[in-house]
Amino acid sequence: MILLELLNQYNQFIKNTFGNVEMAKDFLNNYFPQSLKQVIDLETLELQMDSFINEERKEWFSDLLFKVDIDKREGYIYFLFKQKSDLTSNIPFQLLKCMMGIWEAKIKNEKTFELPVIIPLVIYYGKEQGNINTSLGEVITAYDTLPEDVRLFIPNYKYLLYDLSEFKDEDIKGSAQLKKLLTIFRYIFNKN
Repeated sequence: MILLELLNQYNQFIKNTFGNVEMAKDFLNNYFPQSLKQVIDLETLELQMDSFINEERKEWFSDLLFKVDIDKREGYIYFLFKQKSDLTSNIPFQLLKCMMGIWEAKIKNEKTFELPVIIPLVIYYGKEQGNINTSLGEVITAYDTLPEDVRLFIPNYKYLLYDLSEFKDEDIKGSAQLKKLLTIFRYIFNKN
């Protein structure tokens, strides 16, 4: 019961801070690759209230979904905040399930099969550093060595990873509020 209460407080903290459109814009303006910033109109960024994380899973993470114009079309940016150290295997699969949930909701609610682009990103601030997979292909056995004709039948995508455990103080950019928040995330597990 205490764990569930802490999880709810954590999720609420994430939603109150990064759920602020200006905070999310600040983050994206400072950390998104330039190539994405050229095709995404951050002025259209709009928080979506639905969460697509499976509520039955009792993991320490929170998520946010923003609607935004991508290349002059409706699209989404999906933020996943993660503090656990099991990133190497399950994150690409977990993100795919969340993206499927978003697409399924679009199909059900809007009766459409024209699905929007979803750009997934993960903000990781756990105490463990390591080799973190950033594509689904990396968790599929021998994906890179499979013949191209076989790979055509296997879904693969990349996601953006912001591993705050690897950030140095000078790497933290943005408004004073964003810098404070990322610094808190960065040092939350530091025993010093």
